[in-house]
Amino acid sequence: MTRPAILLSALAALALCACETTPPEPEPSMIESEVVAGSDRLLWKIVLLSLRKMDFPESAEMDPTNMKAVSGWKVELSPWKGRGFRQQAEVTCTPIGPGRWEIETRVKKQVNQSLARPLDLSYAEWEWVPDDVEAARILLQHIRTFLNPSIELSEDEEDPVDAYLRKIEER
Repeated sequence: MTRPAILLSALAALALCACETTPPEPEPSMIESEVVAGSDRLLWKIVLLSLRKMDFPESAEMDPTNMKAVSGWKVELSPWKGRGFRQQAEVTCTPIGPGRWEIETRVKKQVNQSLARPLDLSYAEWEWVPDDVEAARILLQHIRTFLNPSIELSEDEEDPVDAYLRKIEER
């Protein structure tokens, strides 16, 4: 083999190794519900209000014409490796009839694996973990509650807020 061919194959092998070390984003876990809203403008304002209520920052990816909101990252650092995390919310509203919408929520999550300086964002080493399904349910419940405050949960459905609080206590 010639020297350039050896170098090229070595670079290709190195590139393959680098790609394998970066974990991919996990499969999305979307939470869905059908809602009734007086107008798309009202629904959009309620989506933004619900995101703010859960402390998700606004971002440039808020698109009222396509009714899709992707928040900025909400960061909660911890002095221990793997305990600090950040979350990003996605809300998509799809019209399914006059005044009726299908709402899909997702909350992506990454944990900080930095050992040296876990409280310094500039040293953060973010690693994907499965979506935070409980936070996505809570976000969806905020939207549903703002649209219809008299919503009742069925007997077999667990309150999303209670599930989220139980998950925090288990940590």
